[in-house]
Order: sequence, then C-alpha cells, then structure tokens
Amino acid sequence: MPDGTLIRLRRQLGEPRWRTRRHGPYRNRRPVRPLGRRSVPCGGAIVDLTRGGTQNNRIETAPTRASWNLMVNSLRLAVRAPSDGHLDERHELRILVDGQDVFGEAWGGMGRDPDALLGADSQLAATDRPRHVAVQRCGCGEEGCGSVVARIRRAGDQVIWDEFSEGSGDEPSSRKLKLDPFRFDVEEYEQELERAHRNRLWESPNRRTARLVGEALRRGAQPLADPHWVFDFAAAGVSVWRSGGVAESTRGVMVSLRSGGRQIVIDFPDEGGVPEERAEAIIRTLVHADPVVWRVSFKGGALAEWAQGERDELGPGRAGPFLDEPG
Repeated sequence: MPDGTLIRLRRQLGEPRWRTRRHGPYRNRRPVRPLGRRSVPCGGAIVDLTRGGTQNNRIETAPTRASWNLMVNSLRLAVRAPSDGHLDERHELRILVDGQDVFGEAWGGMGRDPDALLGADSQLAATDRPRHVAVQRCGCGEEGCGSVVARIRRAGDQVIWDEFSEGSGDEPSSRKLKLDPFRFDVEEYEQELERAHRNRLWESPNRRTARLVGEALRRGAQPLADPHWVFDFAAAGVSVWRSGGVAESTRGVMVSLRSGGRQIVIDFPDEGGVPEERAEAIIRTLVHADPVVWRVSFKGGALAEWAQGERDELGPGRAGPFLDEPG
C-alpha cells in the first residue's frame, strides 16, 4: 500500500464515526461478504472504505477461528414415506446437506429407516469420540446390507462428517467416496435432530406401536416372562412363515428377542386399536404372560445354538427349550 494511502487510511480510522462490529461478516455463523463497494483486508478485520454515513463506514472483525473457505453446512432430515403407506419397512430418512441429497447423488441406494437414526439414542448424535455410522443403505432396503458410512465427531462448536466410504452396515471399507467433509454448527445440528425426532406426522399406527414398545423395553425396567430372553428390537412390517406346510403372512409389529447366539421373532398382528394401548398390551404379553402364548414366526442366529430341528419349529409355544440351562 503506498505511503499516502496508508496515511489517509489511518486518518479516516481515527474519526469517531468509524466503529467495530464483532460479528460483522458472519451472520448466522456463516461467512458473508462485507457490505460496501471497496473492501480492504487489514489483519484479522475487513475494512470497509465506503463513505457517506455511519451505516456503511465500519470495520467488521471476523472471528479468528473461521476462514473464508471454511464454510458451515446446513443439515435437513426429511422422511420419505412409500407411495403405499402400508409398506412400513420402506420409509427412509433422507439426509439433505445444503438442500441436496448428497448421498443419493454420489452413491444411490436409499435412506436408512428413520427409527434407525432418530431418537434419544440417535447414532447421529455427535460426541468428542468419533464413530462410524451408516447414513445410506442399499436400495434393497435391508439394514446391514451395502451402505454409505461416515465418520461423525464433534470438534468444538462444530459437528464434522468425513471419511465417507462404502461399507456393510456401520463398518467402513477401503472404497472411499469422493465427498468433501461436512461441517455443521453444533447448536443447529442438535436442534435438527430433535425436530426430526418429534415430527412424526409420517408415522403409521404400526410404526408408532413398535416405537413405543422399543422405548419402553430398552429401558430394561422389567425382565421378560422368560428370563432366558432379552429384548433386541421392535419393528413394523410383514412377516411370512409356514405352519403345517401352509404359508401365512401377518402385518403388524414384530419383536426380536435374543439369548446368546439365538434369536426369535414374535408376531403381534394388527388388530386395530390405539397405538398406545396396543403397545401396552404387547409389553404385558412379553413381561407377564406365559411364554407359551408367544407366536414365534422366525428363529435365527447360530445354527449350532439350536437343538436338532428346533429352529424350524415355529408358532405358539416355540420359544424354547434351551440346550444349556443357566447355572
């Protein structure tokens, strides 16, 4: 800068009508170019040389932690329901970054089931300890199949998503995706997670029933009627199984229980009613009723954990027995 210009600049800055704004070019925590026709960088500040009144004559000081190329992204979580509202398993949570379906455009597939990512124990919740989370699933709709995995962590007042790769479930792989890191304001980020969780207008009665069952049993306040089993998850959907050589299908709520390497799924068909009342009835059945009434529609887990032929025995009264009794 020529000496004459520097002298004039110092003289102008000495006038009382010049003032400092601490958060000038950073409105809503996102970098915005300062107002005025001529701006000159001056150390950590932006000096606006426009004259003609106190509104435009100012020095705007930018926060030193930010830089012009370190933009803060916006996050929006939107649930897409299937055209057939009865297909509960096909709901998907679309993750929009700056308004764009970035994972759909970069990889394809579909969003994960909303209840897999929302709630009090949301995998999207950021902590100082990084963790890998599947943020997009295979188009087949199966959780645990192909996925897009992101590393999510908190750094100061930002939440950072980076290290994007293809994966299986929440496990990343060496097949990286060409996506730049996303940075979100932590306050706005947490508000969006809470908003998406509370906005349940898309939720079907079966999905609401399953969610209420899961929220109650995950707290573990009461053991199940058969203490061999512990709660795994509850979901809405259609189960298909064979009884006496005839295929049967039911739509309603499915509850998965586990014991070591064994898994059973118990059906609760949709017989109508208020979701809150249905959830209470399911919980009573699992906690207080004789397990012989449990309608087992599926047995999974390690084949060796089941007695010979027992894995194929489905229907009421098929929740046991066990190869090894406790103790």
